[in-house]
Amino acid sequence: MTVVPAINYVILFIMKTLRTIIATTALMFAFSVMPALAAADIDITKSAGVDTAGGCEFVLFTITLTNSGDTTAENVVVTDTLDGRFVFSAETGTDIFSTRTILANGQTKLTWDVGDLAAGEDEVLAYSVVTPILSSDTVINNTVSVSADNHVNVSASDSVEVTATPLNAVCRETTGGGVTPPAGGTGAGLPNTGMSALFLLIPALIPAVVGVRAWRNSRNS
Repeated sequence: MTVVPAINYVILFIMKTLRTIIATTALMFAFSVMPALAAADIDITKSAGVDTAGGCEFVLFTITLTNSGDTTAENVVVTDTLDGRFVFSAETGTDIFSTRTILANGQTKLTWDVGDLAAGEDEVLAYSVVTPILSSDTVINNTVSVSADNHVNVSASDSVEVTATPLNAVCRETTGGGVTPPAGGTGAGLPNTGMSALFLLIPALIPAVVGVRAWRNSRNS
């Protein structure tokens, strides 16, 4: 058996160590100069138009998508399931409309097929709901999520505090299941009481009363 001198072991160890250092350094340099792989990067935000609302009031939710990556996000889909206490009203200010589905538990699910979202592109979605009539102040949170074929799911949420409202108040519902907004399309709907109905009829009755009086005056002259 040949005994290798100790100096040979030292030389071999140094050579192997140097080879390892050189290989590692070359690999790190290659990764540092290699261009980053292109990827989509979707940011999503959701905001309510107000922090606090009374019962039977309209609240606007705005959803903003931004692809801050360097490639197109493919087949982007946005999903927003409303809290069961909210009543969907309408969509505004968007060229992409949702598909609405009523779930078994009564909640409304909104789905937007946004399609491809190019790098640097934004998309804004907006819809309004009608707040419920509650006996105590309640914070209602709502969450939206977005998915794409080449991106992980991300979500965002916002909340509205609905203040207590007299339980005898009733929102004016339309035949379509929505809620009729007051004049101008914003603000709170009037309670569906006999007094509010009278106020709504007075403007329509004034011309008729004036016309009858003018006719009687013409007959008597």
